[in-house]
Amino acid sequence: MKDVDGVSRLDEGALRNIAAQLNLPYAHRSGDEGTAELLTKAEPGALAGTTEDGPGRAELYWLMAFGAFLLLLHELMRHAVSLRSLRPGRTQ
Repeated sequence: MKDVDGVSRLDEGALRNIAAQLNLPYAHRSGDEGTAELLTKAEPGALAGTTEDGPGRAELYWLMAFGAFLLLLHELMRHAVSLRSLRPGRTQ
């Protein structure tokens, strides 16, 4: 988007450049046309899937999952100790 006198303007050249960098087709929509026509312009069958991960991708969700597991384990052990102390002892 170009900012001219405080008003944002569409920069189709930049959008086409971004689409080319992402290997995606670019289709401009003015807002009054239907999506069916837009999809035919975008050529949805032209995209091919890849099995490669993007550069610098690191999945770190497992750190939070491991922390939650440790908290759960601690709570279970604490409850087990409390329940064990409530059991009456055996008398012989």
